[in-house]
Amino acid sequence: MHQPSPRRAWGAMERHGEEGRRKADPCPARAAGARGGASFARWRGVRSICPFQTRDEGACITLRSLAISGFALALTSAAGCSNSSPTEGRVESATDASTTEAGDASPAHDASHAPEASAPEASPVADASQAPEASAGTDASPVPDATAPPPGSLAALHVQGKQIVDANGNNVILRGVGVPDIGLLFSLGGGISGVTGRTDEILTSAGLQIRVLRLPVYPRTVVNAGGTPNYSPVPFPVGPAAPSGTTQKALSASDYIAQVLKPAVDYATSKNLYVIVDYHQIDNVTTGTSSADALTFWTAVAPVFAGYSNVIYEAFNEPIDDGPSGITSDGAWTSAFTSAAQSWVTTIRMGAPSNVIIVGSPFWSRYPDGALKAGLTGGNLAFTAHIYPGSWPGPSNDFQTRVTNASMSEPVAVTEWGFQIGASDSNLAVPDDTWGQNLQTYLTNGGQSWTAWVADPAWTPPMFTAPAGGVSSMNFNTLSGLTDFGTFVKTFLSSAAAVE
Repeated sequence: MHQPSPRRAWGAMERHGEEGRRKADPCPARAAGARGGASFARWRGVRSICPFQTRDEGACITLRSLAISGFALALTSAAGCSNSSPTEGRVESATDASTTEAGDASPAHDASHAPEASAPEASPVADASQAPEASAGTDASPVPDATAPPPGSLAALHVQGKQIVDANGNNVILRGVGVPDIGLLFSLGGGISGVTGRTDEILTSAGLQIRVLRLPVYPRTVVNAGGTPNYSPVPFPVGPAAPSGTTQKALSASDYIAQVLKPAVDYATSKNLYVIVDYHQIDNVTTGTSSADALTFWTAVAPVFAGYSNVIYEAFNEPIDDGPSGITSDGAWTSAFTSAAQSWVTTIRMGAPSNVIIVGSPFWSRYPDGALKAGLTGGNLAFTAHIYPGSWPGPSNDFQTRVTNASMSEPVAVTEWGFQIGASDSNLAVPDDTWGQNLQTYLTNGGQSWTAWVADPAWTPPMFTAPAGGVSSMNFNTLSGLTDFGTFVKTFLSSAAAVE
């Protein structure tokens, strides 16, 4: 789970870490705060009038991945931006968009790290009011002329016991990074070059030896219940409409797939990368409409990449349901949460019979072990955990224990993790890289796949440093340097590649 921290870039940026507010541990058997620790500060953008807002082959093939999920450019203007939301998180924004995603306010990420929300700034980009209504008018059909994937040599993957393996039964550990909202990057770059340019920056300029890239797709509203909503400048047309006056480009589902998502996936495929398509919502799934919105999304998207041997689906970024709606007193998933998770898998399997699916878990994806009793059907299922200093390893190592228990029986992919030395966000803050070294040892020994969050200079925790004078639409894909976290990720990826 990642929650935003104050990264706002381009008006609608998302923070990393757990989104929204983290809630107290619903399990009565745990001491208060057992789940949360310090609040997670994952970038979830917040709305602001500031255009630059401040949030694993031999026997084993190691696939490193750059995940572009929930990773929004959070740009900080020279003068700084005033945020009205106390929630921290990754910030997502468009060049002239003025919305950002707020982080979770649960114990994982503290809402106080998010920029304060303020009235959105109008821009020439299509207004959210022109977008289809949350339910009505949403084009859920796949791209009618979807073509075969670009030539590639990546093996199709499947789940075998607790491992992800190739056709020869070799273990495959995916390692990489994530990027911010691809709609944001698309907006900043004036088209798909915003996404392909970031991919090149990761592979070439930064020299990150990734094998998997996480691409987050934002709906019209990232609810971030309990925190500040986030609005992508170029969202997938599903979910509640953004407030009137919010800068959003209204694309139909088929146009979004054809213009934004498929070109992004095809480009990464041409670079011989595995890709995680992440439906990046942060909300309750046992109540409200967000789970149903995910079904609409996957009905449209799943068939498009069914023939791609390198594409993995992440069904729902961060369900935030805790006890008693999402988790029972013994840490199992409730029947309501299990039903929601099964519905995502069933819908994806209708369009994509064999792609690996990564399933999120309750409380900002911190209960992957609950799947052990859930009994989801559909095959080729992996489960995720989002890890930040504010919640990991957790009181009495409870979070780490849950991931360890899950990893003994099922594949676990840590699709978000990160830290920031000296950060003000308690969910991300560490005094040095000791926390990262400990996590590296854990993941290396445990064999979990992972994508670090986030490859950006503005979203937090940032892997890239911001260029002199701040981030702009002219330089957002021009590498200035690597942060301590970025350097750590690069070294981790390199050391893993050296032993493959």
